[in-house]
Amino acid sequence: MKDLYTFDVDYESAMKTYAEVRSAYSRFFASLKIPLLVAEASCGDMGGSKSHEYHMASHLGEDTTVRCRECEYTSNEEMAEVAEPQHPDAVSSDPSFSIASVDVWRGISLDRRTLVNAWYLPDGRSSTAINVHAVRSLVPDIDASIEDASPLWAEALVSNKQKLGCEPLQLVNLFDSRVSSAAEQILQRHDEILPPNLSLHEHSSDIQQSNVTKSPHGGPLGLMRIQDGDQCPRCRSGVLEVVKTLELGHTFHLGDRYSAPMKAMVTVPPTLSNNLARTTPMQMGCFGIGLSRIIGAVADALAREDGLMWPVSISPYEIAVVPDKGLAEEAFEVYDLLAGMTRGQEGSRTPTDVIMDDRAVSIAWKLKDADLTGYPIVVVLGRAWRRDRSCEVQCRSLSLKETVMLENLPTFIATLFESLG
Repeated sequence: MKDLYTFDVDYESAMKTYAEVRSAYSRFFASLKIPLLVAEASCGDMGGSKSHEYHMASHLGEDTTVRCRECEYTSNEEMAEVAEPQHPDAVSSDPSFSIASVDVWRGISLDRRTLVNAWYLPDGRSSTAINVHAVRSLVPDIDASIEDASPLWAEALVSNKQKLGCEPLQLVNLFDSRVSSAAEQILQRHDEILPPNLSLHEHSSDIQQSNVTKSPHGGPLGLMRIQDGDQCPRCRSGVLEVVKTLELGHTFHLGDRYSAPMKAMVTVPPTLSNNLARTTPMQMGCFGIGLSRIIGAVADALAREDGLMWPVSISPYEIAVVPDKGLAEEAFEVYDLLAGMTRGQEGSRTPTDVIMDDRAVSIAWKLKDADLTGYPIVVVLGRAWRRDRSCEVQCRSLSLKETVMLENLPTFIATLFESLG
Protein backbone atom coordinates (compact mmCIF):
# COMPACT_ATOMS: atom_id res chain seq x y z
CA MET A 1 0.00 0.00 0.00
CA LYS A 2 0.90 3.62 -0.52
CA ASP A 3 -0.48 5.29 2.61
CA LEU A 4 -1.04 8.98 3.35
CA TYR A 5 -2.33 10.57 6.55
CA THR A 6 -3.28 14.24 6.76
CA PHE A 7 -3.94 16.54 9.72
CA ASP A 8 -5.81 19.86 9.58
CA VAL A 9 -6.91 22.41 12.15
CA ASP A 10 -10.59 22.53 11.15
CA TYR A 11 -13.23 20.89 8.97
CA GLU A 12 -12.98 23.45 6.14
CA SER A 13 -9.22 22.92 5.82
CA ALA A 14 -9.66 19.15 5.97
CA MET A 15 -12.20 19.27 3.14
CA LYS A 16 -9.78 21.31 1.02
CA THR A 17 -7.03 18.76 1.69
CA TYR A 18 -9.42 15.91 0.92
CA ALA A 19 -10.33 17.49 -2.42
CA GLU A 20 -6.65 18.06 -3.29
CA VAL A 21 -5.74 14.43 -2.58
CA ARG A 22 -8.74 13.17 -4.55
CA SER A 23 -7.64 15.33 -7.48
CA ALA A 24 -4.09 13.92 -7.29
CA TYR A 25 -5.44 10.38 -7.13
CA SER A 26 -7.66 11.00 -10.14
CA ARG A 27 -4.69 12.29 -12.17
CA PHE A 28 -2.58 9.31 -11.15
CA PHE A 29 -5.23 6.75 -12.04
CA ALA A 30 -5.92 8.56 -15.33
CA SER A 31 -2.25 8.06 -16.24
CA LEU A 32 -2.75 4.28 -15.97
CA LYS A 33 -5.06 4.31 -19.02
CA ILE A 34 -7.55 1.91 -17.42
CA PRO A 35 -11.34 2.27 -17.08
CA LEU A 36 -11.82 3.80 -13.62
CA LEU A 37 -14.93 4.32 -11.51
CA VAL A 38 -14.78 6.69 -8.53
CA ALA A 39 -17.52 5.55 -6.18
CA GLU A 40 -19.13 6.97 -3.08
CA ALA A 41 -18.36 4.47 -0.34
CA SER A 42 -19.09 3.50 3.23
CA CYS A 43 -16.62 4.57 5.91
CA GLY A 44 -17.10 1.17 7.53
CA ASP A 45 -14.93 0.29 10.50
CA MET A 46 -12.55 3.17 9.70
CA GLY A 47 -15.21 5.67 10.71
CA GLY A 48 -15.44 9.27 9.59
CA SER A 49 -17.96 11.13 7.48
CA LYS A 50 -16.76 10.87 3.86
CA SER A 51 -15.24 8.12 1.76
CA HIS A 52 -14.55 7.37 -1.91
CA GLU A 53 -13.28 4.22 -3.59
CA TYR A 54 -11.31 3.99 -6.83
CA HIS A 55 -12.38 0.94 -8.84
CA MET A 56 -11.45 -0.67 -12.12
CA ALA A 57 -14.17 -2.59 -13.93
CA SER A 58 -12.95 -6.19 -14.01
CA HIS A 59 -14.44 -9.67 -14.27
CA LEU A 60 -11.93 -10.61 -11.55
CA GLY A 61 -13.34 -8.01 -9.14
CA GLU A 62 -14.61 -8.89 -5.69
CA ASP A 63 -16.57 -5.64 -5.29
CA THR A 64 -19.82 -4.47 -6.87
CA THR A 65 -20.22 -0.90 -8.07
CA VAL A 66 -23.42 0.76 -9.26
CA ARG A 67 -23.32 3.53 -11.87
CA CYS A 68 -25.82 5.51 -13.91
CA ARG A 69 -25.54 5.45 -17.67
CA GLU A 70 -26.79 9.04 -17.97
CA CYS A 71 -25.35 11.10 -15.09
CA GLU A 72 -22.15 10.81 -13.00
CA TYR A 73 -23.77 8.91 -10.13
CA THR A 74 -21.42 6.09 -9.05
CA SER A 75 -21.55 4.25 -5.75
CA ASN A 76 -20.30 1.17 -4.00
CA GLU A 77 -23.18 -1.28 -3.63
CA GLU A 78 -23.06 -0.75 0.16
CA MET A 79 -23.91 2.94 -0.28
CA ALA A 80 -26.01 2.75 -3.44
CA GLU A 81 -29.31 4.57 -3.13
CA VAL A 82 -32.61 3.16 -4.29
CA ALA A 83 -34.74 5.52 -6.37
CA GLU A 84 -37.59 6.70 -4.17
CA PRO A 85 -40.78 5.37 -5.77
CA GLN A 86 -43.19 8.06 -6.93
CA HIS A 87 -46.02 5.96 -5.51
CA PRO A 88 -44.43 3.75 -2.80
CA ASP A 89 -47.58 1.78 -2.02
CA ALA A 90 -48.71 1.33 -5.62
CA VAL A 91 -47.89 -2.37 -5.64
CA SER A 92 -49.47 -3.38 -2.36
CA SER A 93 -52.57 -1.23 -3.06
CA ASP A 94 -53.09 -2.85 -6.47
CA PRO A 95 -56.32 -4.97 -6.45
CA SER A 96 -54.36 -7.88 -7.93
CA PHE A 97 -51.81 -7.78 -5.10
CA SER A 98 -51.82 -10.90 -2.91
CA ILE A 99 -50.37 -11.23 0.58
CA ALA A 100 -49.41 -14.78 -0.37
CA SER A 101 -46.93 -13.37 -2.91
CA VAL A 102 -44.93 -11.56 -0.20
CA ASP A 103 -41.68 -13.32 0.75
CA VAL A 104 -39.39 -13.00 3.77
CA TRP A 105 -35.62 -13.02 4.28
CA ARG A 106 -34.42 -13.89 7.76
CA GLY A 107 -31.29 -12.55 9.45
CA ILE A 108 -29.72 -12.55 12.89
CA SER A 109 -27.31 -10.28 14.74
CA LEU A 110 -23.75 -11.23 15.59
CA ASP A 111 -24.63 -11.64 19.27
CA ARG A 112 -27.65 -13.80 18.29
CA ARG A 113 -29.96 -11.52 20.32
CA THR A 114 -31.72 -9.74 17.43
CA LEU A 115 -33.80 -11.59 14.85
CA VAL A 116 -34.70 -9.88 11.56
CA ASN A 117 -37.55 -10.45 9.10
CA ALA A 118 -37.17 -8.51 5.85
CA TRP A 119 -40.52 -8.61 3.99
CA TYR A 120 -40.47 -7.95 0.25
CA LEU A 121 -42.17 -8.72 -3.05
CA PRO A 122 -39.99 -10.95 -5.29
CA ASP A 123 -39.48 -9.59 -8.79
CA GLY A 124 -38.04 -12.73 -10.31
CA ARG A 125 -34.78 -11.10 -11.36
CA SER A 126 -32.47 -12.44 -8.68
CA SER A 127 -32.41 -15.26 -6.15
CA THR A 128 -30.51 -12.96 -3.73
CA ALA A 129 -33.15 -10.25 -3.68
CA ILE A 130 -32.40 -8.57 -0.34
CA ASN A 131 -29.62 -5.99 -0.08
CA VAL A 132 -27.94 -6.93 3.21
CA HIS A 133 -26.20 -3.55 3.27
CA ALA A 134 -29.62 -1.87 3.41
CA VAL A 135 -30.60 -4.15 6.29
CA ARG A 136 -27.36 -3.25 8.08
CA SER A 137 -28.25 0.45 7.96
CA LEU A 138 -31.22 -0.42 10.18
CA VAL A 139 -29.70 -3.29 12.19
CA PRO A 140 -25.97 -2.38 12.31
CA ASP A 141 -24.76 -5.63 13.91
CA ILE A 142 -26.51 -7.96 11.45
CA ASP A 143 -24.40 -11.02 10.59
CA ALA A 144 -24.00 -10.47 6.85
CA SER A 145 -22.28 -13.84 6.37
CA ILE A 146 -25.53 -15.76 7.05
CA GLU A 147 -27.74 -16.23 3.98
CA ASP A 148 -30.64 -17.79 5.91
CA ALA A 149 -30.65 -17.49 9.68
CA SER A 150 -33.70 -19.69 10.27
CA PRO A 151 -31.76 -22.56 11.92
CA LEU A 152 -30.00 -20.08 14.22
CA TRP A 153 -33.32 -18.63 15.41
CA ALA A 154 -34.29 -21.94 17.00
CA GLU A 155 -30.91 -22.21 18.73
CA ALA A 156 -31.20 -18.63 20.00
CA LEU A 157 -34.70 -19.23 21.40
CA VAL A 158 -33.68 -22.45 23.16
CA SER A 159 -30.52 -20.85 24.55
CA ASN A 160 -32.43 -17.80 25.79
CA LYS A 161 -35.09 -19.98 27.47
CA GLN A 162 -32.41 -21.86 29.39
CA LYS A 163 -30.94 -18.69 30.86
CA LEU A 164 -33.02 -17.53 33.82
CA GLY A 165 -33.82 -13.83 33.98
CA CYS A 166 -32.63 -13.18 30.41
CA GLU A 167 -34.20 -10.29 28.48
CA PRO A 168 -36.47 -11.30 25.55
CA LEU A 169 -34.93 -11.60 22.12
CA GLN A 170 -35.60 -8.67 19.77
CA LEU A 171 -37.50 -9.40 16.55
CA VAL A 172 -37.34 -6.59 13.98
CA ASN A 173 -39.77 -6.71 11.04
CA LEU A 174 -38.55 -4.63 8.08
CA PHE A 175 -41.00 -3.85 5.27
CA ASP A 176 -39.80 -2.91 1.79
CA SER A 177 -41.63 0.16 0.43
CA ARG A 178 -43.59 -1.96 -2.07
CA VAL A 179 -45.29 -3.93 0.72
CA SER A 180 -45.21 -1.40 3.57
CA SER A 181 -48.91 -0.51 3.31
CA ALA A 182 -49.71 -4.20 3.80
CA ALA A 183 -47.57 -4.52 6.96
CA GLU A 184 -50.56 -5.15 9.21
CA GLN A 185 -51.93 -7.95 7.02
CA ILE A 186 -48.46 -9.49 6.75
CA LEU A 187 -48.07 -9.56 10.52
CA GLN A 188 -51.39 -11.36 10.81
CA ARG A 189 -49.72 -14.34 9.16
CA HIS A 190 -48.55 -15.63 12.54
CA ASP A 191 -47.43 -18.93 11.07
CA GLU A 192 -44.74 -17.08 9.04
CA ILE A 193 -43.47 -14.55 11.58
CA LEU A 194 -41.13 -17.29 12.84
CA PRO A 195 -39.41 -19.92 10.71
CA PRO A 196 -41.19 -23.24 10.13
CA ASN A 197 -41.44 -25.51 13.19
CA LEU A 198 -41.42 -22.50 15.54
CA SER A 199 -44.70 -21.31 17.03
CA LEU A 200 -45.15 -17.59 17.75
CA HIS A 201 -47.77 -18.45 20.39
CA GLU A 202 -45.31 -20.72 22.19
CA HIS A 203 -42.48 -18.18 22.11
CA SER A 204 -44.44 -14.90 22.42
CA SER A 205 -43.03 -14.23 25.90
CA ASP A 206 -39.48 -14.83 24.65
CA ILE A 207 -39.65 -12.31 21.79
CA GLN A 208 -40.18 -8.55 21.72
CA GLN A 209 -41.26 -7.33 18.27
CA SER A 210 -40.77 -3.98 16.54
CA ASN A 211 -41.74 -2.95 13.01
CA VAL A 212 -39.94 -0.63 10.56
CA THR A 213 -41.61 0.74 7.43
CA LYS A 214 -39.52 3.90 6.84
CA SER A 215 -35.83 4.60 6.21
CA PRO A 216 -33.76 6.36 8.91
CA HIS A 217 -34.44 9.62 7.03
CA GLY A 218 -38.21 9.08 6.99
CA GLY A 219 -38.48 8.10 3.34
CA PRO A 220 -39.64 4.81 1.78
CA LEU A 221 -37.61 1.81 2.86
CA GLY A 222 -35.69 0.14 0.02
CA LEU A 223 -34.56 -3.37 0.89
CA MET A 224 -34.20 -4.82 -2.58
CA ARG A 225 -30.83 -5.45 -4.14
CA ILE A 226 -30.13 -3.02 -6.98
CA GLN A 227 -30.29 -4.60 -10.42
CA ASP A 228 -29.31 -3.59 -13.95
CA GLY A 229 -32.00 -1.35 -15.34
CA ASP A 230 -33.20 0.14 -12.04
CA GLN A 231 -33.98 3.86 -12.05
CA CYS A 232 -31.15 6.23 -11.09
CA PRO A 233 -31.84 7.89 -7.70
CA ARG A 234 -30.12 11.14 -8.76
CA CYS A 235 -31.14 12.06 -12.29
CA ARG A 236 -34.26 9.83 -12.50
CA SER A 237 -33.96 9.80 -16.31
CA GLY A 238 -31.08 7.30 -16.34
CA VAL A 239 -30.91 3.62 -15.52
CA LEU A 240 -28.37 1.89 -13.30
CA GLU A 241 -25.71 -0.59 -14.31
CA VAL A 242 -24.21 -3.07 -11.83
CA VAL A 243 -20.49 -3.65 -12.48
CA LYS A 244 -17.99 -6.11 -10.97
CA THR A 245 -14.97 -4.08 -9.93
CA LEU A 246 -11.54 -4.29 -8.34
CA GLU A 247 -10.74 -1.68 -5.70
CA LEU A 248 -7.39 0.06 -6.29
CA GLY A 249 -7.56 2.99 -3.88
CA HIS A 250 -9.58 4.52 -1.06
CA THR A 251 -9.88 7.96 0.56
CA PHE A 252 -11.37 8.69 3.99
CA HIS A 253 -12.16 11.85 5.88
CA LEU A 254 -11.84 10.64 9.49
CA GLY A 255 -12.56 13.95 11.22
CA ASP A 256 -11.84 13.61 14.95
CA ARG A 257 -12.78 9.91 15.05
CA TYR A 258 -9.31 9.08 16.43
CA SER A 259 -7.83 12.43 17.42
CA ALA A 260 -10.54 13.25 19.99
CA PRO A 261 -10.26 10.06 22.09
CA MET A 262 -6.47 10.15 21.80
CA LYS A 263 -6.44 13.84 22.77
CA ALA A 264 -4.43 14.74 19.67
CA MET A 265 -5.08 18.46 19.92
CA VAL A 266 -3.84 21.57 18.13
CA THR A 267 -3.96 25.17 19.28
CA VAL A 268 -5.48 27.50 16.70
CA PRO A 269 -4.20 31.10 16.96
CA PRO A 270 -6.59 34.07 17.23
CA THR A 271 -8.30 35.34 14.07
CA LEU A 272 -9.97 38.61 13.10
CA SER A 273 -13.37 37.12 13.91
CA ASN A 274 -12.21 35.41 17.09
CA ASN A 275 -9.45 37.06 19.10
CA LEU A 276 -9.06 34.08 21.43
CA ALA A 277 -6.81 31.11 20.81
CA ARG A 278 -8.61 27.79 20.99
CA THR A 279 -7.64 24.14 21.32
CA THR A 280 -9.37 21.61 19.08
CA PRO A 281 -8.91 17.98 17.99
CA MET A 282 -7.05 17.61 14.69
CA GLN A 283 -9.12 16.77 11.63
CA MET A 284 -7.64 13.63 10.11
CA GLY A 285 -7.67 12.14 6.64
CA CYS A 286 -6.54 8.68 5.55
CA PHE A 287 -5.69 7.78 1.96
CA GLY A 288 -4.29 4.67 0.29
CA ILE A 289 -3.44 3.15 -3.09
CA GLY A 290 -2.90 -0.59 -3.53
CA LEU A 291 0.36 -0.60 -5.46
CA SER A 292 0.80 -4.36 -5.82
CA ARG A 293 -2.87 -4.73 -6.76
CA ILE A 294 -2.47 -2.11 -9.50
CA ILE A 295 0.19 -4.24 -11.21
CA GLY A 296 -2.22 -7.14 -11.65
CA ALA A 297 -5.14 -4.88 -12.54
CA VAL A 298 -3.26 -3.01 -15.27
CA ALA A 299 -1.84 -6.24 -16.68
CA ASP A 300 -5.34 -7.73 -16.82
CA ALA A 301 -6.85 -4.64 -18.45
CA LEU A 302 -4.15 -3.81 -21.00
CA ALA A 303 -2.36 -7.06 -21.85
CA ARG A 304 -2.67 -8.56 -25.31
CA GLU A 305 -2.10 -12.07 -26.57
CA ASP A 306 1.47 -11.20 -27.55
CA GLY A 307 2.38 -9.73 -24.16
CA LEU A 308 1.99 -7.02 -21.57
CA MET A 309 1.51 -3.38 -22.51
CA TRP A 310 2.40 -1.04 -19.66
CA PRO A 311 1.29 2.62 -19.58
CA VAL A 312 4.23 5.01 -19.51
CA SER A 313 3.54 6.05 -15.91
CA ILE A 314 4.38 2.62 -14.43
CA SER A 315 6.35 0.85 -17.17
CA PRO A 316 9.61 -0.81 -16.05
CA TYR A 317 11.37 1.25 -18.74
CA GLU A 318 9.87 3.80 -21.11
CA ILE A 319 12.03 2.93 -24.13
CA ALA A 320 13.83 -0.26 -25.12
CA VAL A 321 16.66 -0.04 -27.66
CA VAL A 322 16.92 -3.34 -29.57
CA PRO A 323 19.93 -3.71 -31.94
CA ASP A 324 20.54 -6.48 -34.45
CA LYS A 325 23.62 -8.64 -34.14
CA GLY A 326 26.78 -6.65 -34.72
CA LEU A 327 25.15 -3.31 -33.92
CA ALA A 328 25.36 -3.35 -30.12
CA GLU A 329 28.24 -0.87 -29.97
CA GLU A 330 26.56 1.56 -32.38
CA ALA A 331 23.29 1.20 -30.48
CA PHE A 332 24.89 2.89 -27.47
CA GLU A 333 24.89 6.11 -29.51
CA VAL A 334 21.11 5.83 -29.77
CA TYR A 335 20.87 4.84 -26.11
CA ASP A 336 22.88 7.90 -24.97
CA LEU A 337 20.80 10.20 -27.18
CA LEU A 338 17.51 8.94 -25.72
CA ALA A 339 18.75 8.75 -22.14
CA GLY A 340 19.77 12.40 -22.40
CA MET A 341 16.19 13.42 -23.17
CA THR A 342 13.82 14.74 -20.52
CA ARG A 343 10.05 14.50 -20.47
CA GLY A 344 7.25 16.08 -18.48
CA GLN A 345 6.13 19.64 -17.88
CA GLU A 346 8.50 22.55 -17.35
CA GLY A 347 9.74 22.53 -13.78
CA SER A 348 9.06 18.83 -13.32
CA ARG A 349 11.00 17.23 -16.17
CA THR A 350 12.60 13.84 -15.56
CA PRO A 351 15.23 11.88 -17.53
CA THR A 352 13.88 9.39 -20.01
CA ASP A 353 14.13 5.83 -18.68
CA VAL A 354 15.87 3.70 -21.32
CA ILE A 355 17.09 0.10 -21.42
CA MET A 356 19.32 -1.49 -24.02
CA ASP A 357 19.01 -5.15 -24.98
CA ASP A 358 22.60 -6.03 -25.93
CA ARG A 359 22.20 -9.79 -25.46
CA ALA A 360 23.94 -12.01 -28.00
CA VAL A 361 20.71 -13.52 -29.35
CA SER A 362 18.74 -12.98 -32.55
CA ILE A 363 16.81 -9.74 -33.03
CA ALA A 364 13.61 -11.73 -33.49
CA TRP A 365 14.12 -13.23 -30.03
CA LYS A 366 14.75 -9.81 -28.50
CA LEU A 367 11.71 -8.24 -30.17
CA LYS A 368 9.53 -11.08 -28.92
CA ASP A 369 10.82 -10.44 -25.39
CA ALA A 370 10.16 -6.71 -25.78
CA ASP A 371 6.52 -7.45 -26.62
CA LEU A 372 6.17 -9.85 -23.70
CA THR A 373 7.69 -7.30 -21.30
CA GLY A 374 5.44 -4.54 -22.61
CA TYR A 375 7.74 -1.53 -23.11
CA PRO A 376 5.73 1.50 -24.30
CA ILE A 377 8.27 2.34 -27.05
CA VAL A 378 10.77 0.07 -28.81
CA VAL A 379 13.56 1.50 -30.99
CA VAL A 380 15.01 -1.10 -33.39
CA LEU A 381 18.41 -0.92 -35.11
CA GLY A 382 18.43 -3.27 -38.10
CA ARG A 383 18.55 -3.01 -41.88
CA ALA A 384 17.48 0.64 -41.96
CA TRP A 385 20.32 1.55 -39.62
CA ARG A 386 22.87 -0.17 -41.81
CA ARG A 387 21.40 1.60 -44.84
CA ASP A 388 21.13 5.23 -43.67
CA ARG A 389 21.33 5.29 -39.84
CA SER A 390 17.55 5.16 -39.47
CA CYS A 391 15.70 3.47 -36.57
CA GLU A 392 12.41 1.64 -36.65
CA VAL A 393 10.20 2.99 -33.85
CA GLN A 394 7.43 0.69 -32.58
CA CYS A 395 4.56 1.58 -30.25
CA ARG A 396 1.98 -1.18 -29.89
CA SER A 397 -0.57 0.86 -27.92
CA LEU A 398 -0.72 3.36 -30.82
CA SER A 399 -0.43 0.61 -33.47
CA LEU A 400 2.60 2.46 -34.81
CA LYS A 401 5.68 1.23 -36.66
CA GLU A 402 7.69 3.94 -38.41
CA THR A 403 11.24 4.48 -39.70
CA VAL A 404 12.89 7.65 -38.33
CA MET A 405 16.29 9.21 -39.09
CA LEU A 406 18.60 9.40 -36.07
CA GLU A 407 18.68 13.21 -36.01
CA ASN A 408 14.85 13.31 -35.91
CA LEU A 409 14.52 10.61 -33.27
CA PRO A 410 14.30 12.80 -30.08
CA THR A 411 11.56 15.00 -31.57
CA PHE A 412 9.62 11.99 -32.81
CA ILE A 413 9.88 10.21 -29.43
CA ALA A 414 8.80 13.38 -27.62
CA THR A 415 5.66 13.49 -29.80
CA LEU A 416 4.94 9.87 -28.97
CA PHE A 417 5.18 10.59 -25.24
CA GLU A 418 2.59 13.37 -25.63
CA SER A 419 0.22 10.90 -27.31
CA LEU A 420 0.87 8.26 -24.66
CA GLY A 421 0.23 10.68 -21.80
